[in-house]
Amino acid sequence: LHTAGTQVEFDAEHLRRVLVNLLDNALRYMGGEPDSLCIATYVNGAGQAHLQVWSDGAPLDKTVERHLFEPFFSSESRSSGLGLYICRELCQRHGASIAYQRLTRVLERGAVGGNAFTVAFRRAHRPGPASLFDTIVV
Repeated sequence: LHTAGTQVEFDAEHLRRVLVNLLDNALRYMGGEPDSLCIATYVNGAGQAHLQVWSDGAPLDKTVERHLFEPFFSSESRSSGLGLYICRELCQRHGASIAYQRLTRVLERGAVGGNAFTVAFRRAHRPGPASLFDTIVV
């Protein structure tokens, strides 16, 4: 991932798995508006790159929110409860973190509350492409 001069390392297949899981969850719970799903990358003031998947789904129940990243926890019977747990484990393996927050975005239709899952990446330790992991370019 290369965003505004900030480079991070993450295995491409592992990042794909994290993103597919986050998008699958967002698509399952989002509304029907064209802007119901937003994907963004950004670099914060400290130079740390982030990837965020936001959708305008209903607020999570506080008991669900508390257990989101635990293995075998799901609010649905058809789910294994491993998706977000695996996302967290893959992120940790690559020095990244993943977090949930309820976040309001200002869209063309106004201020809309939604669920945001944000991956905060570890910065690359060495310049250039020599790495155990792929450099992902967004």
